Amino acid sequence: MYRRKQYETRFVFSAISKIEGGKFVKRKILALATVALLIIAASLLGGCGGAEDKQAAAPAEDYYKGKTIRIIVGYSAGGGYDTNARLFATYLPKYIPGNPNVIVENMPGGSSMKAANYLYSQADKDGLTMGTIDRGINIGLNTLVGLEGLEADVGKFIQIGNGGAASHILLVRSELGVDDLEGLKTAKEPVSIGGTGAQSLPAAIARMYDDYFDANMNVVAGYAGSNEAEMALQQGELKAFSINQTKAMPMIDAGIVKPVVQLGAKYLPDVPLAEDVAPTDTAKSLALILSQSNQVAYPFVFPPDTNEEAVKIMREAFAKVLEDPEYQAKAKEMDVIINPVSADEIQNMVSDTLNSPPDVVAALKKIYMVE
Repeated sequence: MYRRKQYETRFVFSAISKIEGGKFVKRKILALATVALLIIAASLLGGCGGAEDKQAAAPAEDYYKGKTIRIIVGYSAGGGYDTNARLFATYLPKYIPGNPNVIVENMPGGSSMKAANYLYSQADKDGLTMGTIDRGINIGLNTLVGLEGLEADVGKFIQIGNGGAASHILLVRSELGVDDLEGLKTAKEPVSIGGTGAQSLPAAIARMYDDYFDANMNVVAGYAGSNEAEMALQQGELKAFSINQTKAMPMIDAGIVKPVVQLGAKYLPDVPLAEDVAPTDTAKSLALILSQSNQVAYPFVFPPDTNEEAVKIMREAFAKVLEDPEYQAKAKEMDVIINPVSADEIQNMVSDTLNSPPDVVAALKKIYMVE
């Protein structure tokens, strides 16, 4: 390339020297030479720019090559968040240039507040650390009611996408003979219902039924995760629990429990949605806002200010995983509801939640035990 440009320069000056019968016209020569040199310089710079563009693009193609991506799960192993994250991690490398390793790390604590705080303030922003945190935290419920312990400003998380919708199905042990909400209202003794933390989303849902749907229930919070609460329900330690469809269906099929009402996606066609059987407007508003969090049940996020190139690559890969036929088949086997929601849509949901009307905020604070 460089030698070719030298030849073009000599050619221009040779041509100029022959103008007007060999007479040397200084001004014309200088003018033409200047123009020629400018053209050549522009060509050289253009060529260099193209090379630089290619060099800049190269890292984007191999950004993750030879690296390991960590997915931080805010709950213990075996629960819905963990199961969904591990399924996602299995197919993710296939759609990321460079085929990086993907590992899942569990970081339970405070109904995933520990993981949210870690992602917000400690995790690297190079695109190698992402997380899936409690849907209530991610959608803004914890921030809205002012729960202590959450240091993360959830509005600054970079949304990657939604791993699936959930139907939080309120299950009651079969021996109680309860078939619907009316049965819970007329129960002679309070029905013990579990929560994964005193101020967790499952505990808040349980209090919603107890306080705003007139169900006769006793909320027992403090379980480390949904897996532990599920075991307590199976063993009869708990008499009721609201859990996602993935974990609920085996117990329903085994006859251990009966589904009473569901919150979020309508997974069971013959079981009513909470908002459709809410006794008051306040109860309906609560059901709808909690239902919205279940529509984005397994959110994946990056820490604030994560490398933009990494964000672009991951969002594209995330969408492709959800479209993968093998992933879809496996998700169906596991009762995972695939519900693609874009990062922008999730961000809008967060904004809507954080701008909820005062009466809804007051009701949310009550069920989250924030005075």
